[in-house]
This record gives sequence, structure tokens and C-alpha cells, in this order.
Amino acid sequence: MKENEYGSENLRKELLDDVYAGAFAGGIPAMLLEEDEIQNADDDELEMIAKRHGWK
Repeated sequence: MKENEYGSENLRKELLDDVYAGAFAGGIPAMLLEEDEIQNADDDELEMIAKRHGWK
């Protein structure tokens, strides 16, 4: 696995962990939509999602 792929997969995992933790506060329907978006995101989209979460 290339280094940037490893970084993207770690970012994807951390974002999903954050979404799952927030499911209790924001509700399951919102979590399901964001989970799908994160799982299907390419590297650039993951960066945008991370910014939306205030990580970058």
C-alpha cells in the first residue's frame, strides 16, 4: 500500500469513528448519510470532509 493511501485510509477510519460517536447526538439517519459519503470518498473528498469536521 502506498503511503498516501495509508494516510487516506487512516483519515477515513478517524472520520467514521467521529461520525459513529456523533450518531448518539445527531441521530442515526444523519450518521448513515455521512457514513456512506465517507466510505465512498476519494482522497480529495476526504480532505473536504475533514475540513467540514474542523480537523484541517
